[in-house]
Amino acid sequence: MNGLSCCFRAAEGFRTVQTATNGTTMNDHSAMRAVSSFSTMASVRRVACTLLACCLVVAGACSRDEGKAKGARAKGPAPVTAAVAARQDIPVRLKAVGNVEASATVQVRSRITGELTGIHFREGDDVRKGQKLFTIDPRPMEAALREARARQERTRAQLTKAEDDLRRFASLVEGGFVSREQYEQIRTTAEGLRASLREAEAAVESAALQRDYCIITAPADARAGAVGAHIGNMIKANADDWLVTLDTVEPVYVSFSIPEVHLPAVLALRQSGTGRVLARPDGGDEVEGRLDFVDNSVDTATGTIRLRATFDNRTRSLWPGRFVDVRLTLATHKDAVVVPSRAVQAGVDGPYAYVVADGRAELRNLAVGVQADTMTEVLQGIAPGEKVVVEGLMRLTPGAEVVIRAADAGRNATASPADTTATPGGPSGDTPPGGASKSAGAAAEKGAADTATDSKQAGGNAAQTSVPTQGPTQGPTGTKAAEARQ
Repeated sequence: MNGLSCCFRAAEGFRTVQTATNGTTMNDHSAMRAVSSFSTMASVRRVACTLLACCLVVAGACSRDEGKAKGARAKGPAPVTAAVAARQDIPVRLKAVGNVEASATVQVRSRITGELTGIHFREGDDVRKGQKLFTIDPRPMEAALREARARQERTRAQLTKAEDDLRRFASLVEGGFVSREQYEQIRTTAEGLRASLREAEAAVESAALQRDYCIITAPADARAGAVGAHIGNMIKANADDWLVTLDTVEPVYVSFSIPEVHLPAVLALRQSGTGRVLARPDGGDEVEGRLDFVDNSVDTATGTIRLRATFDNRTRSLWPGRFVDVRLTLATHKDAVVVPSRAVQAGVDGPYAYVVADGRAELRNLAVGVQADTMTEVLQGIAPGEKVVVEGLMRLTPGAEVVIRAADAGRNATASPADTTATPGGPSGDTPPGGASKSAGAAAEKGAADTATDSKQAGGNAAQTSVPTQGPTQGPTGTKAAEARQ
């Protein structure tokens, strides 16, 4: 502000001199038209130029004084938040998007033709196996059953008489009172009536079955969908139109696809029976299931293979048709060195982080492995027990003095890695040392947002300094540029 004020005062002085020059020229125009007028104007211009130069020098001095004052205010340790690198087991998981499917779907249809006279459940209700769902008018089927039973009784009576005749003719034919031909005729009649009785009994069973079909029951425990007919409708036997769809939701299946490169590891998991699959619906809790199916071929169009996991779904958090986030655990890295993902930044030469050593920020190039929900595995660059900066990164340069906030000085980096992404380095998800990773890029974006907030909070203590995320490539030139900006 002081330099700007000096410039304003210089401009006002120049305008005053110019006004005086114009006034002098107008007042002496008639008396000193030749040499005197030229000499006065030249003198006044020299004075004005000298005055303007002095003002610019003063303004520059004011600006330098103000910059020095700001630099003095910016000096001092930068407050940061740090976490301690620790060792812990971290699982290597594949991430995919899965689709929930009912373990069984039944479209209920009528086996007989008749009028729908009853619906005994509410749409969307859970139904149990054997529970009555619909009633078809049973009166025609009951009449047919009575008719079949009457035919059965008549045939049974005829058979009884024929058997009595057969016994009498057997004794008569032995005494020679009747011919053998008559006896054979009676025997044939009895055999025919026995067959007719069996036919009548089958007709009774069929009629009874048709009557039973008037009551439609649930074939399994399931959840009912929308009803496709109303009371009073005529229902046709085995029609294409269904009455209701039943979905079995305990258990449910989750189908998903993974890149074919991971197929050997997945087959080993399925063979050992240790295929642990986690699924999380949007806005819901994570649930655990088991891998139970691997498709018999790879999709040549996408280079992926379809897998399926089974979930008991007792909490009903998985709904058929819904998409869920799926995580399949392939392996577990034992005693891995982990740090918060916010501490890992992305640079041109790969990921890096700041380590607090002897009160100063030390830039470390990293080789990272898999990334957890909030944690990242460090393969090279940081040892267990070292303190890494997780907040305040935007104000740091290599070698800058830092002070760790008291509340976070001893905070440990351990956490439960619920979401680990396998990176393109191989089936295990490891990234080759020195190479950049997607996980580091994501951590850089998240860290940038966190450190920007931290810079706003610390704005009253020190001037904000913007340092590029390509920390590992700064070297001496990058450090000098940062110091020049300060």
